[in-house]
Amino acid sequence: MQRTAICVCCKAPFSSNGKRGPVRKSCEKCHDVRQSNLRKLRYEKTRKLAAKIKKTCVRCSREYLAHKETQKYCSRNCMGLANRKQSWCICSNPDCGARFEKNTCDVTTNNYCCLKCFRQHRHGTHSRFCLGCGKQILRHSRNNPEKDALKYCCKECFFNHRWGVNRPRVKRKNKYAAGTSLRVRCKRLGVYHDKSCKREAVFERDSYICQLCGIKCNRQYKVLSGNRICSKNAELDHIFPLSKHGSPGHTWENCQCLCRSCNMKKRDRLDGNCQMRLAIQG
Repeated sequence: MQRTAICVCCKAPFSSNGKRGPVRKSCEKCHDVRQSNLRKLRYEKTRKLAAKIKKTCVRCSREYLAHKETQKYCSRNCMGLANRKQSWCICSNPDCGARFEKNTCDVTTNNYCCLKCFRQHRHGTHSRFCLGCGKQILRHSRNNPEKDALKYCCKECFFNHRWGVNRPRVKRKNKYAAGTSLRVRCKRLGVYHDKSCKREAVFERDSYICQLCGIKCNRQYKVLSGNRICSKNAELDHIFPLSKHGSPGHTWENCQCLCRSCNMKKRDRLDGNCQMRLAIQG
């Protein structure tokens, strides 16, 4: 049932399909405009009232203008820090000594109030002594173009302290490769390691001849195009593999010269010497 009425605002007739209740006094368009105006007035009124409230932050004790009566903190940062578990500590920098607040999970790691104190104390004028030669070294800041001296004054002191002064110095393609990888492997497997048995000495003893196929191996390590390694490169092989039980270890009698292709085929098998093959066949 349609009912007609005249709008109070625009004085225009409109029809309503409502079956119950009194007839509306305004049309739908005027009703929507009136409701939006009421919302704006209500928002501005509450905003003006909230801006007049002066409060003090519970955490940082700073005065601020609150928008609500229930507001306790001046910012989201203060609210997040207040809800975490904090602890008070003293800065490890002796020149600062300030008291600062940090999380309980960072009690053992974070010992400085700011990054400036950390750089001043750790990378400032404080000196250290080299672990290799005992020479006094100075730690530089990160902004300094020179490298930061941590524990050693030079690379030679680092290698001497780690692997000894009389460590095996082997000339390889990678000059930073440690010459003690074989010694470490023997130690891990629990076999004997002879320091006098060097790689180049074994190759010279066998005259750079492969002990399986009998070809002449290269005296220099060669790499072909496309980063392919030459199959005739001389490689050190253990006749009785180090990983097998009862191996004599890295000794003169257990070492031999093989080409790369034969060494890749042999792997960790026991029949890896021409003399042993002849003995087995005989």
